[in-house]
Amino acid sequence: MKTLLFAPHPDDEIISCGGYLAKSIRRKNLVDIVYLTSSSPIRELEINKIKQFMGFNNVYLFNQEDRMLKTDNKLLKKLLKTIRDSKPDQIIIPHKNESDRDHKILSEILLDCVYLADSNFLLEKSDKPFRIKSILGYEVWTPISLPQLYIDITEFMQIKREAMKLYSSQLEQKDFISMFEGLNKFRSIISGGNGFSEAFEIYKIDETFYGEGVK
Repeated sequence: MKTLLFAPHPDDEIISCGGYLAKSIRRKNLVDIVYLTSSSPIRELEINKIKQFMGFNNVYLFNQEDRMLKTDNKLLKKLLKTIRDSKPDQIIIPHKNESDRDHKILSEILLDCVYLADSNFLLEKSDKPFRIKSILGYEVWTPISLPQLYIDITEFMQIKREAMKLYSSQLEQKDFISMFEGLNKFRSIISGGNGFSEAFEIYKIDETFYGEGVK
């Protein structure tokens, strides 16, 4: 299985579902990451450390300007080409009700892109339409009101903590580790667990996709 996750900013992939990504990689699945903004040498150095630590397969740097995301054909074409090049079974995006501007705009663009990817829209000669089996929405700044999927990450919580520590430039600004620990503990309790869980919205799913028991 291959997952393609879109992160508006470096660290969103860890805060939102670093435990699930670690769990998936442990199961020998492939994980590609798209970072929409990565505008400083420090951030790019952190991305390289994260890639090695987590074991990500491919990393795509779009180098968009932070807080300035907007829908245009250039970005749409780049997103579609990345989806068709990566050929993921699953795409993970910010959930559509995130309050952060970049998160919300990216979610809106991608919910269009994942369906356009299976058409001839902006199709280059070397590409083919590609159908995605699963589309999930993750939470960072705005908790999902009614999650449809909970994934137990208790065994992988320490990996998630250690990964976040590699984003030292961001931890200087906010205690993101305490933030996601609290949310992941809450998600576990309300879903009947006693450890840590990550929650998702489901936008598209193949009925057999989670047959291996990722919950």
